[in-house]
Amino acid sequence: DGIRDKLVTGVQTCALPILHKQNKVAKTLTAIGEELNGEIEKVIFQCNMQNVLSLSGHSTWKFLVWHEQANYSVNTLKTYFMQEIFKRGLLLLGTHNVSMALTSKEISIISSIYYEVLSSMSNLIQEGRLEEALKVKPLEPLFKVR
Repeated sequence: DGIRDKLVTGVQTCALPILHKQNKVAKTLTAIGEELNGEIEKVIFQCNMQNVLSLSGHSTWKFLVWHEQANYSVNTLKTYFMQEIFKRGLLLLGTHNVSMALTSKEISIISSIYYEVLSSMSNLIQEGRLEEALKVKPLEPLFKVR
């Protein structure tokens, strides 16, 4: 932890002020987001999940947009996805919010997790077994329109 604290302090005192002074914070965050989202979009395509999941929004803050399927609700799709990414140590609730700390190495790890989960999900959807793979009930909206 001591090394991590020193690194964080170093970034705060050296890197961020320089990037800020050079007006590069927004550009750097956008580039990081573009790299992450490009990798995730490749995975979505590789897993043939374009009709199930898409990304929407600015590169630094993308939303995961789930699309209702003939046999599965958006909430069922989201629940399975979250269940599986959480198991793999990726905590995500529906958006990609990038920070200066996100590196190509982490993006590669995130992309690998997406590939594992989306390829599994694609197979389960095709086989009609997605709901039986859930360990919990599908999510339900917290608020309802009256």
